[in-house]
Amino acid sequence: MSVTVDRQRILRGLGLVALALVTAHFAAIAVDLALHKVFTIDEFQYAHASWAIGRGQVPYRDFFEPHFPLVYQSLAPTWFFVDDDPRNIVLLRGGMLAYLGLGLCAAFTLCVRRGRPLALALLGPIFLLACKPFVVFATEIRHDPAAASLFLAAIAALSLRRAPAWGRAALSGAFLALACWATQKAFFYGLPFAAALLADVVNRGRRPPMLGDPRAFLGGVALVVAPIALWLSVTEAWGEWWRWCVTWAAEYQSRYTELGWMEHVDAILRESWWMVVAAAIGAVAILRREARATPEEASPADQLLVAGLFTSFLSVSVQQAPWGYAFAPFIAIVAVLAARGVALVVEAVAPDRGFGRVWVAATLGLGIALALARSSAGLRELADKRTNKYQLSVLGQVHRLTAPEDVFYDNSGSYVSRPHAYFFFETWNDIRRHEGRRLSEEVPAALRDRGVVAVFEDARADDLPKKLKSYIEVNFQRYSADLRLWGRRLEGLHGVAQIPRDGRYFIEPAEAIEGGMITIDGKIVRTPIVELTRGEHRITNRRPSESTYLLWLPRDGARWRPLAKGRPRFSIHFL
Repeated sequence: MSVTVDRQRILRGLGLVALALVTAHFAAIAVDLALHKVFTIDEFQYAHASWAIGRGQVPYRDFFEPHFPLVYQSLAPTWFFVDDDPRNIVLLRGGMLAYLGLGLCAAFTLCVRRGRPLALALLGPIFLLACKPFVVFATEIRHDPAAASLFLAAIAALSLRRAPAWGRAALSGAFLALACWATQKAFFYGLPFAAALLADVVNRGRRPPMLGDPRAFLGGVALVVAPIALWLSVTEAWGEWWRWCVTWAAEYQSRYTELGWMEHVDAILRESWWMVVAAAIGAVAILRREARATPEEASPADQLLVAGLFTSFLSVSVQQAPWGYAFAPFIAIVAVLAARGVALVVEAVAPDRGFGRVWVAATLGLGIALALARSSAGLRELADKRTNKYQLSVLGQVHRLTAPEDVFYDNSGSYVSRPHAYFFFETWNDIRRHEGRRLSEEVPAALRDRGVVAVFEDARADDLPKKLKSYIEVNFQRYSADLRLWGRRLEGLHGVAQIPRDGRYFIEPAEAIEGGMITIDGKIVRTPIVELTRGEHRITNRRPSESTYLLWLPRDGARWRPLAKGRPRFSIHFL
């Protein structure tokens, strides 16, 4: 008897070590993805918003933002400890790993079961990390994966057996409120909590409350909501928050170009079909057990988990434009249910129950191992092939060429840690379509008024209004494929040039000043580099046949020659 027990302990210990190593392997891949994977265009927008908040600006009031700001607010303190080097965006990716870590802890907690080997609980974090459609977005600066982890944590908090009922409830309420402050979508897929709270109120005293202690749950919610309300009041941003995050966001969603969600479901099935099958087994098992359980035996966390599976999918299906990241909460729950389903199958075919079942268990284990190996290879390939090396080199140029106070213009905040020129510092198709006339008039004026010296050409630049594009092409010359710096072509120029700011400018090529052929405000230019004040200056060029420019001299003091053309490749929409 003791030999059998010792053998089982050894096997369980080996299984725990093996799965812990697998967890560490996939966690290392996630860290590698966060640090080295290419940045998608939205991440620059969110990174710049966090920088602006870190510098004291208020979203909605000081700059356009239609999202709830938890991610920005939680990442903003990063900028208190580092300089304004745009390459510090990598640290924000590191901050997002904290949300992923919370989701992994929640997945582990939801998979822990009394009397079940602890090793099997590690399947939850492993499956979450191995699911490419989830981990790709979870290692980016985004709202939805953060909200998914918080939502999962709100469910997991209710399953903490050693904590008192009021503690579980308060923690769950706080996590749920944070999930809602991360994205408006959480209000929809968090509806099971509202239903549970209503059931607890209706059935008070007649059955154990689903939320443990409804008053403590509401107290946890209030613990998060109260500081938010205070912040909105102190910053006087209530009206603007409602305008952009509620009224405008609802209007924008209703008129957005309709996109189908099936293509994303197809991608999930292609990448992780086996996980979906295992999740179905786990969900059915939970529903069967809960249907037979007494109120005292029921597991509210499991009920909310299955209910969240449906509401998170419905949340995506009712959206006008469900992008892949919107599936984050659904995929997170699928991963947890898949781990539960596999654990049930493993228990059903445990090796000590017959020789035939050993083969079944071995086949199951081999199949999962092969699926995980395939996921590992796919994520590794992604980390190696789509790196952010080029993007960081361009951000290094921004740091070298401009000072922290130099104002930039871009559609997506690609400059990260430089001041933006205009309230709508980020625009996309819908904004440009409905606000095109406003952008055409107000953005050029903002570029002049703010003394903008640099412009990014991102993946959205081609869709800018023609008048705005023309203004940029005339007043900003191509420094590289992705960057434009202030400069005017002087061929045939006998008139006024609007100098954006006090500073040093230079004539390119330097030979153009020979013979006193160029004058500024009636004075002959005798040195290539000139000091100019902000405002209008009359410039005359008597060599109209040559390619001559008046250009802004960057922070590094190095003169440059405009490129004739370039193909921007800094930003991409999605992987």
